[in-house]
Amino acid sequence: MQRGTLILEDDCKFDGFVFGASTNVTGEVVFQTGIVGYTESLTDPSNCGRILVLTSPLIGNYDVPDEKAIDDFGIQRWVESKKIYASGLIVSTYTEQYSHWNAVESLSSWLNKHNVPGIDTRMLTKKLREHGTMIGKKPRVFNPTGKISIACIDCGLKNNQLRILCQLDAKVTVFPWNYSVKQD
Repeated sequence: MQRGTLILEDDCKFDGFVFGASTNVTGEVVFQTGIVGYTESLTDPSNCGRILVLTSPLIGNYDVPDEKAIDDFGIQRWVESKKIYASGLIVSTYTEQYSHWNAVESLSSWLNKHNVPGIDTRMLTKKLREHGTMIGKKPRVFNPTGKISIACIDCGLKNNQLRILCQLDAKVTVFPWNYSVKQD
């Protein structure tokens, strides 16, 4: 597994192993104490922009149900929507070996398909419990081959604003509102 690092707004760093998509993300880092239901949490629109930290000791053992599984009303089962809304996933221990009767792929494969990274790390939940939710500080780059470079400070940046800048052939680097420009 590839190594990855989560950097919080107070410059605390947490190293771990990456699974899912190999990409950089930023988002509000929050923890969830539920024992089951990570497919529901990842696809819940209320978790849009959040990096979820699951506190259960082992994640991945029951994995992802078939996306084609629907109920009598034609609604997809075991998920809250058709896509993953969470920006990232952090777990204590991840396993690729799943054993649920209804699983069709691994959690890592599903995250990768939706371009969502995961980090297998420890100690982070303790920090969040003591200090509350924090922001992961990695800047995001959109349209990396754009002809002009624009730095955006995200104080509520809308997707359409970002889209228009990219359509104007700009390379747009989006920084969290509290990112220190002195760092880079």
